Amino acid sequence: SNCDLLRVIAIGDDVSNSCTAIVGQYESAHLARFMRRGDEGRVDSEEPLVRVGRVEKFEAPNEGPILGHWKKLQTYFSSYETVRGELEPILRRTAVKRKGESGKGAVVVMVCNMGQSTLLVNFVCAARSRGIDLSNVLVFATDQKTTDVAQGLGLETYYDRHNFENLPEKE
Repeated sequence: SNCDLLRVIAIGDDVSNSCTAIVGQYESAHLARFMRRGDEGRVDSEEPLVRVGRVEKFEAPNEGPILGHWKKLQTYFSSYETVRGELEPILRRTAVKRKGESGKGAVVVMVCNMGQSTLLVNFVCAARSRGIDLSNVLVFATDQKTTDVAQGLGLETYYDRHNFENLPEKE
């Protein structure tokens, strides 16, 4: 109750001879790490402290993943006009304009797959029990089962088969 800003620093103290220094400076979320590094990255108390990063060696991805991402991007671009055409009437129907508001109205967008569907059901039940209007919620379902669940809950739903059909249901 006495703080306007609370910073919590969580560190693992798995090295027997480790120290922590807290130094005032400009606002930053960066954490600088230093280590007495010997051969193969192991701690060597005889070596001087050197700055170390989270990643020892960055390796650029090989051609396989890059081509896979390009293929997904190509699917997105080739289906863009179709998806936009399908979404526009849904968005017009879902955009709720509150009394006295200017503009086109607000839409709350949620993305859900079957693995998260219990969270979606819980959210809807909790919102309705508190009298919260869900008429401006649009669920982007990433699989047909989730589409069925969301529609069964009375939510406006869109399932983009072009881009979502290969996404996992449970992750």
